[in-house]
Amino acid sequence: MLPSSTDAFLEALLIARPDTAPDQLSEVLATALQAGQLLLEHGASTARVEDTIRRLGRSLGAEQVEVFATPTGLFATFGVGGGHATRIQRIMRSGMDLSKIEAVLAISRQAAAGKLDSAATRVALEQAASAPRPFGLWLTTLASALCCSCTAGLFGGGVREIIATAMAAAIGYLAAALLGQINLSRVMAAGIAAAVATGLALVLSLALGAVSPATAMFSSILMLTPGVLIVSAISDLFRGDTIAGLARAAMAVLSVAAIAAGVWLVLLVSGIGMILVADHPPIWPVAFGLAFGTTIGFAMLFGVPLRRLPACALAGMVAYAANRAASEVGAPLGMAMFLGGMAVGMLAELLARLLRAPASIFSIPGIITLVPGGMAFRTMLLFAQGDVAGGTGDLVLTALLAGALAAGLGVVTALASVRFHRSV
Repeated sequence: MLPSSTDAFLEALLIARPDTAPDQLSEVLATALQAGQLLLEHGASTARVEDTIRRLGRSLGAEQVEVFATPTGLFATFGVGGGHATRIQRIMRSGMDLSKIEAVLAISRQAAAGKLDSAATRVALEQAASAPRPFGLWLTTLASALCCSCTAGLFGGGVREIIATAMAAAIGYLAAALLGQINLSRVMAAGIAAAVATGLALVLSLALGAVSPATAMFSSILMLTPGVLIVSAISDLFRGDTIAGLARAAMAVLSVAAIAAGVWLVLLVSGIGMILVADHPPIWPVAFGLAFGTTIGFAMLFGVPLRRLPACALAGMVAYAANRAASEVGAPLGMAMFLGGMAVGMLAELLARLLRAPASIFSIPGIITLVPGGMAFRTMLLFAQGDVAGGTGDLVLTALLAGALAAGLGVVTALASVRFHRSV
């Protein structure tokens, strides 16, 4: 009998000769798909998922491996001799926990080295799946306040704007976490949390006498903006994975639209008409400290293990420095974004080899200071306010900048795969 240990199991088919050990082949297939499911549920790219399933399947005894991954499903066929097993597995949830990705890839390497058989691999995967996130609710709430307030500083906000942002972002994050616990739609939860955060940011900014309430409002919702999802969608499309790219792009658009609706509601009720724009960035030494705090905060939100946080912070500062330096010497916005993406990609690949960790552990938090998630949100806000011309212009610019960032990362990844045969 085929195993049916998860609700995600939909269909299994086995055609085998008597001498092909069908039960073992079925177990290997189930184990490999369990690894793929964990990766997809916690933010891995479809290319990474397919590569891991292939490696794990061959390491555990499958001779022929065919796999196709989408953000919502896995399809795989394993074969030995004349027999084969096929399985379809549905992916019912998604999130971002980079510690889970690192754990699964470490298990895959152990299996490839012959240290784990199929049963031991499955036990290790179940332990990884049940392991708690590196940081609990209160630490991630503080991390949300840290990354958003530092972002407010990067956008030119003063002390009052930073304080208002920190408090509003923390409450907004708690609201999103509470709504997630009652199984409310992620899109709807993002819209409600955005309304809570921006409303508080506006009230606190006015109470503190902040010069730029818009900066606090803009920054307090950045922990909700799906910047990584936007870049991942562009990367998938660049790679030719149309289904994954379009699926992630659709989810990103829905999330951004919900966030914009929440902010627009606050502006409508308050009667304040403002367009959220970034002010001049701070001086370099201050900017480096703020980029450090922004990256650390987002890395904690993404579940990066504690021992990897310093390396993530370094990647974020390098990305910010490369992008800003290129802009200050007169490079176009797209070129500056491309160079920033290349910088963080090269450093992430180097750190991955030095520390024996997946490059995404460092590249995903590292690009946060560059992702045009705020501009994507502003695009939807302009459309909601009826400014079609302004919204269209921002939409085109957002797509171009996200594409340039994804291209910078993609070039480095492609070169690393060809020249160095990446194994992590």
